[in-house]
Amino acid sequence: MSVRPVSPRDVLRRGRRAVRAGLLLLWRQALRHRARDVTALSSGRAALVVAPHPDDETLGCGGTIALKRRNGTRVRVLVVTDGRRSHRSAVISADELAAIRAAEIARASAVLGVPAEELVLLGVREDQLTAHYEAVVDAVTAELRTGNFAEVLVTSAWDWHEDHQLVSTAVHEAVGRAGGVARILEYPVWSWVDGPPDPWRALGGVRAGSVDVSSVIGQKRAAIAEYRSQTTKLTDEATWAVMDAALIGHFLGGVEIFVEPAADRVEAQR
Repeated sequence: MSVRPVSPRDVLRRGRRAVRAGLLLLWRQALRHRARDVTALSSGRAALVVAPHPDDETLGCGGTIALKRRNGTRVRVLVVTDGRRSHRSAVISADELAAIRAAEIARASAVLGVPAEELVLLGVREDQLTAHYEAVVDAVTAELRTGNFAEVLVTSAWDWHEDHQLVSTAVHEAVGRAGGVARILEYPVWSWVDGPPDPWRALGGVRAGSVDVSSVIGQKRAAIAEYRSQTTKLTDEATWAVMDAALIGHFLGGVEIFVEPAADRVEAQR
């Protein structure tokens, strides 16, 4: 067997990846250190959880959902899109994938203790979210006006995925329309893995809270496992991407972090 020689470019690329990984680890530690422990407060606060896609709610705040439900606190989960674009397959259609993902979130929510009647699937086609933005704002506003929620948990505006950013913006607008009746807390998903665009600048003046989810981490792990379309090669196609153990491991630590919106976004709601 011949071994390809390592080029200087390969060494530089690996070095950059190692430096980036080290910086992100330091950033996560700094954010955890800055975050105030709100475990006791959180467990008794009714929450509307808004997720752009099926699985974001479990990855980003599944432990917090489980803790709230263990305490008998109401949690309502609203999933915006049908997740049909997570994979392209020659074996199953986009409609079939959307149906699979709807079944997966129903099972995952049940594992976390969310009653079936508290799971709302808006069913927006994942490739049509921008066109349905106002409908999403209206739906979240209606939930807030009737639900008596103390918190709204939504994906972080730090996430690089445009759907996560758009849904975060929609939630902020909805809270404003509803009269600011609930406190917005953003949970990082992709930004927890890859970091914000400028990690250290993002820490400047940020207010964050942490929830100790160590007692329900097995429950969260089991809920993640229900997303077989995301965690296994569902169709055995070589091109079917999966969230591997290393990626999932980012979400199985002892705490979940929630970031409060920047002051200018808060003022924009009022």
